[in-house]
Amino acid sequence: MNSPEQINLRKVSISRIKQEMKDVSYLSDDLVITALDARTNATAEYPASIDGFSAVVMMSGNAVVSIDMNEYEVRPNMLVFFNPDSIIRTVKCSPDAAAYFLAFSKSFVNEIQIDLSTSLPVYMRFGKNPCL
Repeated sequence: MNSPEQINLRKVSISRIKQEMKDVSYLSDDLVITALDARTNATAEYPASIDGFSAVVMMSGNAVVSIDMNEYEVRPNMLVFFNPDSIIRTVKCSPDAAAYFLAFSKSFVNEIQIDLSTSLPVYMRFGKNPCL
């Protein structure tokens, strides 16, 4: 039996983010950088799963986000990482919440040739504790 959160889960691709966001910058078809605020938060109504790696840099305000059913408080100057296919939902956010959102595809990561022997411990750390 599916929970309501599973039924309404939105699968989001990098190209869809480009189409839906107004203020979008990108370096390639696999990388998006955009500004978010309390009005443009696409994960407030339904949980989402992004097909790629993503991060949020909180600039102002506060929010509580759910990442794979675990809740985290996000404050200014925090960086939050999301692994591919993580289930993300904004539980609540203050009216003055503002952040930058970065999303990049798995193929983008492969193209920049990251050395997994040095980056795997970092990747594993953010899987357990995504807020920095």
